[in-house]
Amino acid sequence: MNLQPNMGRILVKLGALSEKTESGLFIPESARDTGSAKVGVVVAVGETRLVDGARTAMTIKTDDRVLIDPIGSLKVKIGSEELYLLRCEDVLGVVSQ
Repeated sequence: MNLQPNMGRILVKLGALSEKTESGLFIPESARDTGSAKVGVVVAVGETRLVDGARTAMTIKTDDRVLIDPIGSLKVKIGSEELYLLRCEDVLGVVSQ
């Protein structure tokens, strides 16, 4: 099943959350999902967005790494994957490699 976001929206897959700290301590699952900003990869992008009533090209592209707030996003489960659907304007930043 594929999901193509509508105008001005993107679909993001979050990276795997670490189970251990760098020093080797295990992090319980309840502490891993704290609701803070997360980095994910854009898997699908809507074609255009509205800016002042005019359609403009999306500035975020597929495969961009972005910083998002999962709490402000809609969690969508497609198959076994959990993805986040949000507006382009809700992206906190693009992470450079």
